[in-house]
Amino acid sequence: MKKILLTSFVVVICHMTFGQDVTNHSGANVFLELGGAAGVSANFEKMYPIANRYFASGRAGMGLFPSDGGMFHFGSWVPMIPLGVNLGYGKTLSLETGLGVVLGFSDLQRDYRNLKKTLKWWVPTIGFRYQRQGKGLFLRLGYTPHILNAGCSDPICKGPATNQGYFHMVGLSIGTRVGIKGN
Repeated sequence: MKKILLTSFVVVICHMTFGQDVTNHSGANVFLELGGAAGVSANFEKMYPIANRYFASGRAGMGLFPSDGGMFHFGSWVPMIPLGVNLGYGKTLSLETGLGVVLGFSDLQRDYRNLKKTLKWWVPTIGFRYQRQGKGLFLRLGYTPHILNAGCSDPICKGPATNQGYFHMVGLSIGTRVGIKGN
């Protein structure tokens, strides 16, 4: 009887410790983001389960950011590459935080001089993700302040920033999970 109870206890503990359902945060996502890290961007994200309800993800994308006049001013747009890593907690509704960098490439005629600059903005993120298990739609809403190039005095380096060297963005992502076998 003791042997049966001990075996049952070990099985239950092992199941509770190692048998968590972490498949919700494995696989890859493709998504479009408005606002957020790079203005308007298309992204790929790979997700890795860590432990019960914890996950990590890495993302890379291509986007466009308005160089003047704000997000909905269709003048000059600068090509951007957002890169980042996130850590999250949750199952279907998750809280996530992370750090990224956005690289931009400017070759604009401004004030009769040619500007060739590589822009680098640090982008910490915090937000919420809604993603069900298996393939399907996912949504993310996040706050992403942009910390700008130090020492760059040209307006293209500042974006819509104030004199503090940063500006605030909110991003909305919508996408789908890809590449999951068996779901």
